[in-house]
Amino acid sequence: MARPDYTIPDLDALTDVQVKGFENRVRRACARLGYRLKKHGVHDPRALLYGRYALFELIAGNVQCVLESATLQEVAVHLGFRSAPARGDRD
Repeated sequence: MARPDYTIPDLDALTDVQVKGFENRVRRACARLGYRLKKHGVHDPRALLYGRYALFELIAGNVQCVLESATLQEVAVHLGFRSAPARGDRD
């Protein structure tokens, strides 16, 4: 199956609504490629797993963890999203 042709935005420059939109885009791309994205349920911003994700794949009836405690950008890179160009490199 073809990889998605999306770019990875700088999440620090986005609003909360835009980050959630990007998270939903990554989640849908995961589903199309046969993965499952799970957000760690930590609510304390000081915790190590806060804002981190795990990526799972179902292989022959077994669930395997592909990425663990990854950022949303790391998940997007694993799925084949393109990196956004640097601010000076834009046309």
